[in-house]
Amino acid sequence: LEGVNRTGKTTICDLLCSVHGFVVVKPFSIRELNVLARFGYSSEEVRAFVYGSLYTSVKTFGKLSDVNAVFDRFHISEAVHGALDRGCKRDRDMIQIDQMLSAIGAKLVLMDDCIGDLNDRNGRDVSELSFFFDQFFINSAMDKMRYNLSDPVGQLVRWLRNK
Repeated sequence: LEGVNRTGKTTICDLLCSVHGFVVVKPFSIRELNVLARFGYSSEEVRAFVYGSLYTSVKTFGKLSDVNAVFDRFHISEAVHGALDRGCKRDRDMIQIDQMLSAIGAKLVLMDDCIGDLNDRNGRDVSELSFFFDQFFINSAMDKMRYNLSDPVGQLVRWLRNK
């Protein structure tokens, strides 16, 4: 699950876990990564940590075909926030991870909402973030869908479980 803050990613993850038996994985927190950068770690060091973690996650979960895992943020969040928050632009890494995810049949859900509501919930203008999430979503090789919390959750669950 990817998307701007306050679109409902964690809400959907919690629901998929508690009601539908999915395993929720939170590989990293954007705030934690920004703290690393503020403590003097270079953007390259933070990038190496993040992408090492993402590559390992893809390889691990790619071998577990019987596990329905949902990631609360993943490669697109890091591509967007890494570039905008820490000045670490690594599209090549994101594309490679995206291709690996596509090859193992992973699915991409972009949590979506109207920009006015997102701005209100975030207390600031998030249109630039929304634009970049949208661009990465459009260019992803993965099987993908946009989802809004106002949509029926059954629609999302059926799509996720459809191999």
